[in-house]
Amino acid sequence: MIRKNKRTIIGAALMVGIALALAGKSLAAQPESPRAGFTDQFGYSLVTDTITNTGWVDAFTNGAPLTLDSNDDGLTAPINLPFSFPFYENTYSAIQVDSNGLLYFSPAISRNVNQPIPRRALPNNFIAAYWSDLFVGTAGSFNGALYYQVLGSAPNRKVVIEWYDVTRLLDISHPLTFEIILFENGNIYLQYQTLTGNLSDATAGIESSDGLDGIQFVYDSPGLVQGLALRLTRPVDNSYGLRAISGFGSSMLVGRLGQVSLSFRNVGQFSSDRYEVQFATPSDWSLLLSSETPAVSLVDTNGNGIIETTAVNSGEIFTLTLRAAAPALLSPGGFASVPITVTSMGNPGRSFSGLARFAAPTRFVYTFSDTNEFNSLGYLSPEVKKDSTLFYSLGRNHTLALTPANTYFYAWDRSYTPAWGQVSNIEFAIFNANGKVQKDFSSLYDHTKDTKWLQDSQPSLAAGSQNIGILFLRHDPAPGGVNNILFALLDSAGNLMTTTPVSLTNQTSGGSLIFSAPRLAATTDGKFIATWAVFNASDFSRNIWLAVLNPADGSILSNAALTASTSNAQVFDQPQIQALSGGRVALAYQETQLVGGNPVFSTHVEPVDSSGSPLSSGVLLAGLSTAQSTLAQTSPGGPVLMAWSGSTENQVTYLLINDSITTTSSIFHLIQPDATEVSTVGNVAAASDNNGRSILIWMDMISLRRIYYALVNADGSLATPPIILKDAGPGGAWGTNTSRLNAASFSGFFLQYMPTVQKK
Repeated sequence: MIRKNKRTIIGAALMVGIALALAGKSLAAQPESPRAGFTDQFGYSLVTDTITNTGWVDAFTNGAPLTLDSNDDGLTAPINLPFSFPFYENTYSAIQVDSNGLLYFSPAISRNVNQPIPRRALPNNFIAAYWSDLFVGTAGSFNGALYYQVLGSAPNRKVVIEWYDVTRLLDISHPLTFEIILFENGNIYLQYQTLTGNLSDATAGIESSDGLDGIQFVYDSPGLVQGLALRLTRPVDNSYGLRAISGFGSSMLVGRLGQVSLSFRNVGQFSSDRYEVQFATPSDWSLLLSSETPAVSLVDTNGNGIIETTAVNSGEIFTLTLRAAAPALLSPGGFASVPITVTSMGNPGRSFSGLARFAAPTRFVYTFSDTNEFNSLGYLSPEVKKDSTLFYSLGRNHTLALTPANTYFYAWDRSYTPAWGQVSNIEFAIFNANGKVQKDFSSLYDHTKDTKWLQDSQPSLAAGSQNIGILFLRHDPAPGGVNNILFALLDSAGNLMTTTPVSLTNQTSGGSLIFSAPRLAATTDGKFIATWAVFNASDFSRNIWLAVLNPADGSILSNAALTASTSNAQVFDQPQIQALSGGRVALAYQETQLVGGNPVFSTHVEPVDSSGSPLSSGVLLAGLSTAQSTLAQTSPGGPVLMAWSGSTENQVTYLLINDSITTTSSIFHLIQPDATEVSTVGNVAAASDNNGRSILIWMDMISLRRIYYALVNADGSLATPPIILKDAGPGGAWGTNTSRLNAASFSGFFLQYMPTVQKK
């Protein structure tokens, strides 16, 4: 099976021991994600060695072959071990082996896309020797196979699993031979006899059963070499242990008050343990720590000023809650970061540093989908924090625009299934500046009534000085049907001004063009500028088009391709657009060139005038992929913030481009403070807070449980580091990954704080 949805990303580790950042002080963005260390919370340690010293075990010659259910993405049946093997806080009598370089201690399915360690997302409870998309079987001149061997006598037995002459699925000319050795005392060796070809595409390490602890030696980076041995040593005394179940918590302040909860588990094998808890109080803040676990209370038994828990039994979870009261003069965007250290009293060498973060909200509005499948418009400001909810089923591809009249147009697409087949409508609603629904949801063109088998989707909104523009994709799924990019006009009250939408592409039956990524902006001199990507199925080219539209009637003033791809050797896609001062827009798009069969990415950002003509070549971000990016201008004439996810694992990345689109800042990475719990982030949106700063919001893309927020200063530094803006809680989710987040500037006013309101 060919690998799907593989990101080229660099591993990230959970931040621990973060220095206290006093309220309101900006925290500098980090240049890169820290590499995971070679110890973990449980007490395993990893050291590097050579197979010359440790001794290679030739299971190929002396062992027995193992059978996989498939040579590609295959698993063995459970293999009974000759001894009980201790791994983290549990012991196991059987294992399963994956063709893709993994050994599991729990029932599993084969995984061909490697991930960083640790990650709460599946798989968990494994050893990764060379986790990559591998093939075990006859490939070219190699006959890859798996072998199993048992050596020694109790209590010094060991089990060897060898991957012999396996290859990467798409590279059968470079063999790999490596092995995992399980020792009866719980130690583990990862050994590499033959490693050839690209050695920067794998993960190596161990991960606990809950995915919250582990050691990562490499993830998609150099480090594994021929002749290497990795020795993982289990702690001799594992009577005491501690693991963070949720080691990061944050809170937006409401009425200057907030609270954060962190949870920990006693993973030691001793019957019980007690823990010291330490934190520092920022200047002018008030903090109160309490236990939310009824069986556990906090005391200071020896009077040394350090709070201690009462006894926590082995395997039990305890939760600590930190309540904060901010200084009276804390300005919007001000924050405090409070490291919390929890230390075993049975073994002070076992400790964990968690992080609580509190922030005063700034002014902005955002859209999302809640767990009960309603569309919601969320507000944050120093005076209010609430959600306004539309009581209609969840739509997809949300888009948001603030109008000159200080109202919010909110649109999405939604599918229906009338008698003649599946259709899709663009729907919208209008909110006033204080969150009241001004126009309840309406369909732009209702295909459930016109009996046409049409599917409208992917809307993009822009608010002009007079009217509202909506750019969208229309697909006709009937035989011979085609897709097209269409434009519609609404007045400020939401009345449709284009009875028939304006087609910008005019493709007729039998056309070979596939359109995607419609994006729309309204210029300061009153025009609409539309952009989209075009894939030509006849020659596999991909290009960016741009059209200028009349704001009075939607008629086309100009319409042309901006790029000149003629094959799949050089393609352009992923357009984004942002209005600038002086009637200009910033247009960003990605270029991909095939060099030696491998994709090489670059990103273009160009200024375009209101006639649709590029003003210059703009800036080129050579070698940089910015797929799924977003643009926002910090203030009129100020720099443009460009943000995206994917260039580093589990981080949002951004840079600033000056208003003339000629220079860029350095690249900033937002370290995800709950990286262990969240495996992939994305769906980034940005807006201005009307004070020259940029709001960034994004979400986790696996559990879809958390929405995050950060506030960026005009120079790129952080006014507020990453905060969990909304958490759906265990088992909850915010819509789907097709329900885009959106952010917009806040235009209303509120007179007092209000608690979060979630209508149901």
